This record gives sequence, C-alpha cells and structure tokens, in this order.
Amino acid sequence: MINLPEAGILGVGPTKRVVKEHRGGLQGRYIISLSLAADHRAVDGAYGAQFLKSLVETIETHSEFA
Repeated sequence: MINLPEAGILGVGPTKRVVKEHRGGLQGRYIISLSLAADHRAVDGAYGAQFLKSLVETIETHSEFA
C-alpha cells in the first residue's frame, strides 16, 4: 500500500546464485528480483519502467558480481 506523500515503493528480493549460459559456457550468476509499485496519480507507469531499467543498468555496471 502506498501512503501519501509516497509516490512509489521499491521491493527488493533476496539474491540467489544460479548457473546461466554465458558466452558459450556455463557461469554462476547472482540474480535479484526488483518490483516497483507506483501511485499512477503521481507517477506515469512509463517513468516507473524507465527508473527500474536505469536501476538495473546501474547495479549491473557497478556490481562486483556482474
């Protein structure tokens, strides 16, 4: 539930290590789930999606696990 004056809530799930194919081989990767609940009276859903995309790119760029 979003309460005033909040415009959104970011949910961050736990990290887990999974094996994924990467460049023709197998590699262990850390996966995290993110979700965003936004009050559409204050924030357009497209801006919320752009925020999540930017957040993921930032985490992937600056993570020691990437």
